[in-house]
Amino acid sequence: MQRRLALVLEYQGARYGGYQVQPGTKTVQGEVEEALERLLGAHVKTYGAGRTDAGTHALGQVVAFTTEASYPPETFVRALNASLPPDIRVQAAYAVGLHFDPRRGACSRTYRYLVLNRARPSALWREHSHHVPRPLDDGAMSIAARHLVGEHQRPPFAPPDRRPRRPQRVFSAEVLRKGAWVALEVTATAFYLHQVRRMAGGLVQVGLGRLSAEGFQALARGDAHPGRAPALPARGLYLVRVSYPDSLLVQGNDEEEDYQEWLR
Repeated sequence: MQRRLALVLEYQGARYGGYQVQPGTKTVQGEVEEALERLLGAHVKTYGAGRTDAGTHALGQVVAFTTEASYPPETFVRALNASLPPDIRVQAAYAVGLHFDPRRGACSRTYRYLVLNRARPSALWREHSHHVPRPLDDGAMSIAARHLVGEHQRPPFAPPDRRPRRPQRVFSAEVLRKGAWVALEVTATAFYLHQVRRMAGGLVQVGLGRLSAEGFQALARGDAHPGRAPALPARGLYLVRVSYPDSLLVQGNDEEEDYQEWLR
């Protein structure tokens, strides 16, 4: 009897060419499908909630697949974690309806872009954050980020050829600081290629005093040259959470280590 399961994945994206399977490239989806094949004895196609870029990390990527195996969800968690590379981990598994689609069924996604704002870079965080040595005015960045919130026919900082059938709704956009760490956290119905990385790039320009809040708003609308808001590197980007209505709300891993505080 067929059943469908959803997995919540946490992964470091540094070694991977993104989430989605690509010929000749090691990907997160490829590793998960190989681990499922070792467990179930046959290839299993998986479907993800988001196509994270090469180098992007995740705490709450949601992946669904259909199987006839009767193992309880927790067995999938243990067995897959015993088989997957150490930089990919299943944090939870859920039984869901046969028609559950992790991408189309989501009502929102939350991404976070993490910046280390101090004079010297970090050896430990080199592949997990973007280093900005000059002081950032996070207050000015917070004011500018408010321009991202709302319903947009033209999604802010999305590629100019993107004209979605439905407006993109940005529910929240916050700039948070704790010590040397500055983070942009943004929640929206959906996201587009390099969109969050360009949002973060524009806000860093604001924080450095190179761009006003009004200039940031013009960039967000597409009224100014996009080169003024370059996409920051993927290594600072995290898919934190994917949310679903009613029956399933999947969140990122909430470990209590200090370094995870930005990722809750």
